[in-house]
Amino acid sequence: MERVAAIAARLGVDLAGFGENGAVIVGSNGKGSTAAMCAALLEQGGGPVGLFTSPHLLRLNERFRVDGEDISDDELDLHWERVAAAIESAELDGEVGGFEFLFLIAADWFAARGCAHTVWEAGIGGRLDPVRLIEARRVALAALDFEHTDLLGSTLEAIACDKADAAPEGATLFMSAVEVQVARALHAHCAARGVHVETVAPALLAPLPGVHQRANAALALALARDIAPLSQAQIGAGYAALRWPGRLEV
Repeated sequence: MERVAAIAARLGVDLAGFGENGAVIVGSNGKGSTAAMCAALLEQGGGPVGLFTSPHLLRLNERFRVDGEDISDDELDLHWERVAAAIESAELDGEVGGFEFLFLIAADWFAARGCAHTVWEAGIGGRLDPVRLIEARRVALAALDFEHTDLLGSTLEAIACDKADAAPEGATLFMSAVEVQVARALHAHCAARGVHVETVAPALLAPLPGVHQRANAALALALARDIAPLSQAQIGAGYAALRWPGRLEV
């Protein structure tokens, strides 16, 4: 993360400046859906709203959106070159990874666009993921599963706590109901770090297909409402405008 912070400083981007009015989503499954729903809701409350997700379906541009529109080829080229030049001119200890590079492009573009709100989908975990540099005042923990156990730990408790570390001291971690032992571990871990935990019940309805999306929709709404007041009309309009292609859609 030190490399990413150093490059951001060279770009003149204050990563922590995104945190007050931004949201981060961590988890094993449902991160992208939750992020997309959160951004769609925030767009109804005023923008611009930046959204960074991964992976893309067809084009790299899909990972970077402002107010629902993908970054243009020209803008992507511009910010790609800016990040590459900043890396080349820096004396770094080690290389910048691919996800870190794309994260920096998003940050540079969102700053250039003057985004009022930003929504960030984490890559792997949370403790060492660049999204931690956002210092978001609210973080959502989506569904958990055994993944990257060599990096995150061999138990769901360890994986959950690693992901929860994306939340800085004083932030709120929103989560769906999890197994009792995982919940206990999370609450203890977050309490020791000064992070408040709120468990969110699944929504009755979701704008995306699948019963699992009810939990994601509830997390997205909790994040969005923690950032900006939203009326029922705005919530309905946000969900109606949501565009989130499926991973197997062609």
